[in-house]
Amino acid sequence: MKAIRNLRVLALTGVFSLLLAGIALASDADASFADTNTTEHSVDIDAGKSADVDVIVTVTGNQAGTATFKIYTDYTLVDDDFERDEEEYEQETVAPRAPQDAANEFDFTVHISVDEDQVCGEFKMTIAAEDITNTNQTGAKLDDGEAATLTVVVPCNEEENGPQYHFFGFYEPVKSNDPQIANKVRAGQGVALKWNLYLGDPEKDNEITVLDGYALKSFGVECPTGAGAATVTDDPAVAAGSSDLRYDEIDGLDDAYGQTIFVWKTNRNWASSCREFVVSYDGEEVHRALFEFTR
Repeated sequence: MKAIRNLRVLALTGVFSLLLAGIALASDADASFADTNTTEHSVDIDAGKSADVDVIVTVTGNQAGTATFKIYTDYTLVDDDFERDEEEYEQETVAPRAPQDAANEFDFTVHISVDEDQVCGEFKMTIAAEDITNTNQTGAKLDDGEAATLTVVVPCNEEENGPQYHFFGFYEPVKSNDPQIANKVRAGQGVALKWNLYLGDPEKDNEITVLDGYALKSFGVECPTGAGAATVTDDPAVAAGSSDLRYDEIDGLDDAYGQTIFVWKTNRNWASSCREFVVSYDGEEVHRALFEFTR
C-alpha cells in the first residue's frame, strides 16, 4: 500500500509540474511584441540640414485580436535634444496572429532635421512603436518591444571650430618643444625664437606672414625637476634690444617663404625658476615651450 501511495504522489507531482510548465509556456506566448530597428546605426547630418532614415518594425508572438501602433516620423535636433512633431506619424494595423506565424514587418521613413544653431557632436535618439491599442479586452495582446537607438552625428566644420593652424618650430637654438622638457637659459639672456605658422595645410600659399594677429607672452610654472618656485606672473613677451617680431624671407627654402623671428628678452630675476613661452594667433594658442633659467 505504501508503494502505491508513493506512486500516486509521484504521478500527482508530475502532473503538477506539467501544469506549471504549461502555464509558463502560455505566459511566454500570451503576447505579441513590436520590435523596432533602423537600417543604419548612425547618420551624419550637418547643422541646418536633414536626412531620412529607414525604420522597420517587426511583430512576433501571439495576438488574439486586432492591434494598432504608431511610428512618429518627424524629429528635429535642437539644443542637444530631439523634438518630434506630434502631428506627423504613420499608424499600422496588426491582424490577429498565432505564435508560430511568420513575423509581420512594417517599413517606415523617419525624417530628421538638425537646427542650424546646433553644435557639433554625437547625439543618441530612440525610435519605437508607440500608442499601441488592442481591440480585445482579454487574451493575448500586442505590446511594445525593443526600441531602436540611432546616433545622429553633427560634423564639426572649420567655421565652428575656428581656423586650423599648423605650427612648426621653435627651431635652433631652442632644443626642446616638449612642454615637459625645459630649455636651459641664463636669466637675462636674449632667446631667439624662430617658427613658421600655416592656416590650413603647411604649404607656401597658406603661410602666415602678417604679424598683427600674434600675441606673445610668458608665465611662471613649476620646474619639472622641482627646482625653483613657480611665479604667478603672466607677462607680455618683451623683445631684446631694438629687435621686434619680424618675418625674414629666406632664399632657397622649399617649405616656407622664410621664418617668423622674435628675440625674447628674459629677466635676470627669473633665475632658478621656469617659464612657459606661449604663441597665440588671432586669440588661439598655437604653441608653447618650457624654459628653465639659470644664474
